Amino acid sequence: MAKLSDTLVDLEKSLPDEGDICVFDIAHKLEHRGIGLLLFIFALPAAIPLPGLGINFIIAIPLMVLTANQMLGLKHLWLPKRVGNRSIKRETLQGIFNGAMPYVKIVEKFAWPRLQFLTHQPFKMISGI
Repeated sequence: MAKLSDTLVDLEKSLPDEGDICVFDIAHKLEHRGIGLLLFIFALPAAIPLPGLGINFIIAIPLMVLTANQMLGLKHLWLPKRVGNRSIKRETLQGIFNGAMPYVKIVEKFAWPRLQFLTHQPFKMISGI
């Protein structure tokens, strides 16, 4: 199982050098690894109690789409066209990678794969429920 930092480096190297990057392109480059990474990204703010009505509902919508992908056992991440056609500037994405990498490496020192049999079928689909 590849480390998250390796996945991010691979993703960064595989993206075009110039212009905007479509969310569909990012999802395609991440392949099956994209669901777990995005679940982590969207679940993190959901775990923090946020003030205001409806914030957790807004965060839950992408989580529902991602878990539906997992439940259906899809090999590649499916996203609605409206979400997938959104783009992000290459410079912005580069800044996110550069900013996140030191923290990802710290977390990787303390975290390691456990119960890996749960990441394969049929357990992968069951965990989406």
